[in-house]
Amino acid sequence: MKGTSKMSQSPSKGTILTDKAYNVLKHVAAVGLPAVSTLYFALAQIWHFPDTDEVMATISAVNVFLGAVVGVSSFQYKNSDSKYAGEVQITETPEKKIYAISVNGQPEDLDQMSEATFKIVPLSSTPAVPPSA
Repeated sequence: MKGTSKMSQSPSKGTILTDKAYNVLKHVAAVGLPAVSTLYFALAQIWHFPDTDEVMATISAVNVFLGAVVGVSSFQYKNSDSKYAGEVQITETPEKKIYAISVNGQPEDLDQMSEATFKIVPLSSTPAVPPSA
């Protein structure tokens, strides 16, 4: 989901999970629970563990729930401005275009990022200023 900036200790604006929680839950849902489920099923067949169907159904239900939480968080993140490191504001004057970069947080944090995405703010035109008389 995120991965390009420092890990957030609180959920990004408009999201339900922190970066760290998202990454952990995504890994648990994609790898951890399916592995545990497969291991339990295989060992239950060999060692005749009790309630195999109930355990498998419980693990599956938890995994579907975690997948839903991860999916909702991913959707919220993609539809928010949290993914941007800042904005590039473009102003057009009769003489030239002016590009101004605005960074979310401290500019010094940019060197801690492996990559950064900036939101482009639509062009705004500045009328020519008539010379002073």
